[in-house]
Parts: sequence; structure tokens; C-alpha cells
Amino acid sequence: MKTIHSHNVTHYDIKCDNILIDFIGDGEETDLRYLTEDDFQITVGDFGECKIFSNDKDEFCTRNRGTDSIKSPEMLQLAINTRKDHDKYDRRKQVGTNRLSDIWSVGCLFYELLTGEFLLYNPDFAWFFVSVVSDKLDLITEEKLKKIDNSQYIKDFLKFILIRDQRLRPTIDKVIKRFDHIHAIMVGQSSQNGQNHDPTPIFE
Repeated sequence: MKTIHSHNVTHYDIKCDNILIDFIGDGEETDLRYLTEDDFQITVGDFGECKIFSNDKDEFCTRNRGTDSIKSPEMLQLAINTRKDHDKYDRRKQVGTNRLSDIWSVGCLFYELLTGEFLLYNPDFAWFFVSVVSDKLDLITEEKLKKIDNSQYIKDFLKFILIRDQRLRPTIDKVIKRFDHIHAIMVGQSSQNGQNHDPTPIFE
């Protein structure tokens, strides 16, 4: 994501379906728990929804893009926010989505990687919409917390990313820095518990 964003591209469809793993070498071992970084590489695919921009002003997008279950709040509200006849429309305010919409999707992707499920999926679109955009509802419910092994570190990391107000959402550089910090703590705890030689992942 850092590489993509540094080339002035917003992907707009970050989910597990679009993350590809290319195994290098003889291909006999495909269990990621036993591989090093030299054994495989990660590729992000499907740029059909992406936007290429030239500068910060050009970056803002007013077209609905991506998969509903990973869309940021600002993307879901795009149709409302761009209506000039809406009572909240402000012509002085720049409206649209930008790279920070991808950051929201990265948070959704992280949960999906750990659990195999979409964080915010709901077949009832009205309820899904409200659960994403409303500040009164908790994104990470008790049920979802159980699926990440009740890890407070993972919960805090997701809450750090999944900020509904895009103006307050962290950039990819800040996300990486926070992830490195939390990862170091969790690895350290595993080592102290005598799990440093155990290849079993924390979340199965």
C-alpha cells in the first residue's frame, strides 16, 4: 500500500480476494508459517477500481468505487455528500474520497486475514450502512472481538485505523509504524511464554 500510494494511486478495492501470493522456488512448501520472505512475494491485484491522480487536489474522487463491505464511511456517503440540494452541502468544502479510503479498507483486510470473514459485512444494506457511518455504534463488537482471540492489541490497532472521519484517519506510514510496535509487543509476549519456537499462528 505504501508503494501504491507513493505513486499517486488509490486502489479502492483492498480485500483478500485481491491480494496474491506468488511462491518462489520449487513450490513444494506452501505453508506460510514455515516460509521466509525469500520464499514468496505479495502482489496486489485488480486495479479496475483505482484512481490515478497528479496532485492532492486532483486526488479527490466523487465516483462510487469498490466492494461495499470494505468501503469507507466517506465512500458510502458519497452520493449524499455530493448532492448540491442536500441541506449539509457546503460548496466551500472539498468533497470526495482519497487515499485514506484505502486505509479504512486495510483495517478491514487485516481483520479478514485473521478471521477469514469480512469485518463489516451485513446482508441488510441499511443496517450495514448505519453500522459503518454512525458514531454511536461500535465497529468491533464483543462477537467480533472473540474472533480475534479477545486481543486488546489487535482491537486497539483496528480502532487506530478505522476512524470514521477521514480527516483524522492515519496515513499508511503511521499504520506501518503502529503495526511494527504492536507486532514487537506480541512477539515478545509469545517468546516469554515459551512460544518462540512454535510455528502455530496466534489466530487460527
